[in-house]
Amino acid sequence: MNMKTVIILLASGSGKRFGSNKLLAFVGGKRLLDYSVEAALKSSADGVIAVCSPEVAEYLSKSSGIVTVINDSPDEGMSRSIRLGVEKARRDFDHVVIAVTDQPLKSSALFDMLIRTAKENPVHPVCASISGEPRSPSIFPSVFYDKLMAIRGDVGARNILRKEDSVIKVEVDRKTLLDIDTPEDLRKIEEILESENLPDK
Repeated sequence: MNMKTVIILLASGSGKRFGSNKLLAFVGGKRLLDYSVEAALKSSADGVIAVCSPEVAEYLSKSSGIVTVINDSPDEGMSRSIRLGVEKARRDFDHVVIAVTDQPLKSSALFDMLIRTAKENPVHPVCASISGEPRSPSIFPSVFYDKLMAIRGDVGARNILRKEDSVIKVEVDRKTLLDIDTPEDLRKIEEILESENLPDK
């Protein structure tokens, strides 16, 4: 199937628990955001959209291959970023990948595995999961765009995945989806990065 897929990177969060914009914090010698950007650009997706703050958009302006969309109301929660990303993507792409940007251990291989599964099951949502629990990243075909545009608050797309019987869950290692919310989380991730020879993203 000739399926056009875009990765929507959610990069609008204020990082309240972190104390500053965590996406621009350094971890393992790179900014946290860089890990998700590099994985997305290296993946088999046909495009990458970053929904972000003006500060992050300025940082990403030096990266080629990324379309930035400014979230002017980040206090509305993650759903606002998802709606902005889907609105930007819906005319040109028939599948969207929704991905948070505070998981530095996820790789392009994970994106590719999810995209491949979606191509084999083009009318079903697909998501990473841990012990059967839906997690980011997730992929939605265009028939779900209206549902994505209707979500509100800071719940993301997980509620749709939990209610949808047809979702295909791809089990992944828990460590792959570790995220950073606090400075302590960042230190733990740095220890992992230092102790493992991670594959190139």
